[in-house]
Amino acid sequence: MRKPQTITSLLHGMQKAGLIARIKDDRNKKLVRVVMTQKGKETWKQIVKSHLATELISSLTSEEFNQLNIILEKLLHAALAELDGGRYPEAI
Repeated sequence: MRKPQTITSLLHGMQKAGLIARIKDDRNKKLVRVVMTQKGKETWKQIVKSHLATELISSLTSEEFNQLNIILEKLLHAALAELDGGRYPEAI
């Protein structure tokens, strides 16, 4: 439902960013195929994961989210202490 020039502009920006490639059709000179590059596929996967995480986190109550945050911080400190041979301070 967008104007052709709007789509063209969006595609141009995506191509410039390396997310898509435009390939001219050998049989029909007026046809241009748009394909996602490897970088585009990786970016798409990151976006999907980010949205999924946001949706999952939003299902928690405020109290549950705070508890999760405390647990994750505790795990982070334990992991950093383990990696640093116990020299990592308790608080960041």
